[in-house]
Amino acid sequence: MNGAFEFKGFEEWLDRVQQAGVDIDESTARAVDAGASVALTGMRQRVRKRSHRLENHIQKSDVERSGNNFSVKVGLLDLGRPGARYGAPRIRKRISRRRNKVYPREFLYGVVQEFGSAKMRAQPYIRPTFDSDRSKIRQAEIESLKRDGMV
Repeated sequence: MNGAFEFKGFEEWLDRVQQAGVDIDESTARAVDAGASVALTGMRQRVRKRSHRLENHIQKSDVERSGNNFSVKVGLLDLGRPGARYGAPRIRKRISRRRNKVYPREFLYGVVQEFGSAKMRAQPYIRPTFDSDRSKIRQAEIESLKRDGMV
């Protein structure tokens, strides 16, 4: 079984991109970062703000590239690691019973907030962000690509 695809206007688009003089990889990285910024804002708006500690620990990583894939991590990152952004020397840690892994208190609190526990109902902030802000994230990526002349 065979299939043939024809892309009309693809060469013209490549010519426009080349004339714009913008590196495709850099433009893509900026677009992914713009979408991650929207997700970060959404998470910080939706998280429970009792002491603002959890809100202050929600971060985004730098854009990472693996082959042709670009990715950004958004959420509770690098907690408890030396040199972490939010007061690493003062972070209290709690040891989990599973394989003696050490998790910072804020990470465990964030998981309980998202999924709930036996004594506390879930107050999710990650899943609603991606459910509700999916179009905003995509729009931020498209706007970034338009600024660079890619779209």
